[in-house]
Amino acid sequence: MHDGLSSTKEEAIQRHTNQAADVKRRFNALTRSERDQIMAFLDSL
Repeated sequence: MHDGLSSTKEEAIQRHTNQAADVKRRFNALTRSERDQIMAFLDSL
């Protein structure tokens, strides 16, 4: 995204570590449907 290393929002989420590691872990625990809903919400912003 902002650094050019991720081409999608999901790739950007997966690249986060350190302080965002817990958020990444919780995102990965969601079902595919739940992730798709979050991505649709982000696309609507």
